[in-house]
Amino acid sequence: MRSEPPSGGVLPIEWGTRTGTTDPSGLLNITHGLGTTPAAVWLQTANATRATLNGSPTASTIPVRVLDSAGSPVAGASVTVYWMAVTS
Repeated sequence: MRSEPPSGGVLPIEWGTRTGTTDPSGLLNITHGLGTTPAAVWLQTANATRATLNGSPTASTIPVRVLDSAGSPVAGASVTVYWMAVTS
């Protein structure tokens, strides 16, 4: 995980890689250190079709649902999600 501190009008931004096992619903939480709720989140998967937000991010967590090519949850699988979050 990497963060850039706010300075000179630069938005606080954090990014990283989260590898973990999804739950039976395809959910995986990403913990971030922005200290506030992100205004925008980008997600990309390495070994699944897509990752989508599952609800709203909080000041410490980004809830993610990982889906296969048919749009079904990837349940109980090891996945890697690349992520980036920014505040406003």
